[in-house]
Amino acid sequence: MIRLAKKEELQLIMSIINDAKALFKSENSDQWQDYDGYPNEITMLNDINNQELYINVKNNIIVGCIVLTYKPEDVGEKRFGNWLQEARDWN
Repeated sequence: MIRLAKKEELQLIMSIINDAKALFKSENSDQWQDYDGYPNEITMLNDINNQELYINVKNNIIVGCIVLTYKPEDVGEKRFGNWLQEARDWN
């Protein structure tokens, strides 16, 4: 089941995030290896407060999370370009 995350689930969500960071690092990926610790508890709490952080729950266990937002993200544009505009240009 996918649903909005709750503040009281933040530590469980951060456990998933930290596991993902370790996996990325072990695979020599620079994703989420920034000096500021992004994503961190502050950013995830903001996502919860903005009702943009969703979790996937299976057998009462949080097994994944995703942020769904319409806000622009500088990181994506720096890494991948303005893909939304480029996609519109293809049509």
